[in-house]
Amino acid sequence: HEVLVGRPVLVDHYEQACVSGEFLWSREQGREQELALVRNDGGDVMTMADAACGRVPATGGTIYLTGMGAQDLCVARIIHERWVASH
Repeated sequence: HEVLVGRPVLVDHYEQACVSGEFLWSREQGREQELALVRNDGGDVMTMADAACGRVPATGGTIYLTGMGAQDLCVARIIHERWVASH
C-alpha cells in the first residue's frame, strides 16, 4: 500500500487493478482514497494506454501491472521508444 501512496501510480487496467493486490487491500481497509492514481484534468484515472498515446507526462512514479502481459509489453515498448526519441 505504501508504495502506491507516495508517488504517482499508473495502472495497466484500472478495473482489474481495483480487484487485485494492494488496491483490493486498500479498499477493504477504507484507504482507497489514499492511492496516488494518475488522473486527467476531468478526474478520470489514466492508464498505460494513455501513456502510450502520449497523454501522460513523465512524472516518475509507480507502474502497477495486473498481469496483462502482452498488453504491458507492447505499451512498454511504445513508451520506451517515445522516451528514447525525446531524449
